[in-house]
Amino acid sequence: MMLTVGEKLVDDCVSEKFISGSGHVTTNARSRGVAPPYGSYRSWETFLAFVKTDLDPLPDRLDSSVWRNTPFSGSTRSAIQGALLFLGLTDPQGKTDDRRLETLARSSSEEAKRQLLAALFDENYGPLLEGIDLPRATRQQIQQAFRAAGSGSSTADKAISFFVSFARDAGIELHQSLFSRVQGTRTRRKTATNRKESDGRAENEAEQPKNEIVSENSLPVNENSVIHQDGIHPTILGLLEVLPRHGETWTNSDRDKFKIALGAALDLAYPTIDDTNSRML
Repeated sequence: MMLTVGEKLVDDCVSEKFISGSGHVTTNARSRGVAPPYGSYRSWETFLAFVKTDLDPLPDRLDSSVWRNTPFSGSTRSAIQGALLFLGLTDPQGKTDDRRLETLARSSSEEAKRQLLAALFDENYGPLLEGIDLPRATRQQIQQAFRAAGSGSSTADKAISFFVSFARDAGIELHQSLFSRVQGTRTRRKTATNRKESDGRAENEAEQPKNEIVSENSLPVNENSVIHQDGIHPTILGLLEVLPRHGETWTNSDRDKFKIALGAALDLAYPTIDDTNSRML
């Protein structure tokens, strides 16, 4: 059976020559001394979508001239570069010449993508977690392994979030406890006054029809779960990530830059037609 170009690339990438070190890739993340990635997995998926739609063909090197034309902020860009380096998809200079990044972004099927992710997982996460039974591993075990591999105290938990999402897409079995996000809680001593206020609110709420309210915390928890925005161009999604969160502020200069970038992205992603001609139809 003839393989398509994409299928042939995937077949090559998951073949023994890429994993055993007899091909282009000869080292893993542990031997390169690269710490596990800790950026947002959603940003990682947005980057892969951007590679597929906006970097065709993939440049030989992802240098500063390429990154300047992406929709990612400086911190997000650094996190993605760290993930690329950890997974061996680029070298420290950003070279992409073994084509695995291009293959990953343009996988012809979910199964082909899963195979390549599984190969990358075994190659790079495997040595860091040697001796750990992943289906029975605890969060603390993974955290200790990541810290030993170079994760800082402030990034180890974020690295676990990326790891869990990556393992899920690669079809790697993990203990279910790793998918549970520990929620911090606050307690407040109830005084006679606030108890009365609380009871009053409860009575008022009981009289009102109950409408189901779905909030971020009421959704089923899945570690670093990804919300897929079907139909929205990845460039727009990337720009939305740099918007300040509710309650945060930004400078007039940053807002003006965002408006310019958004206008350019809209022109790129959603071409318009001549208004005059459209009215004549």
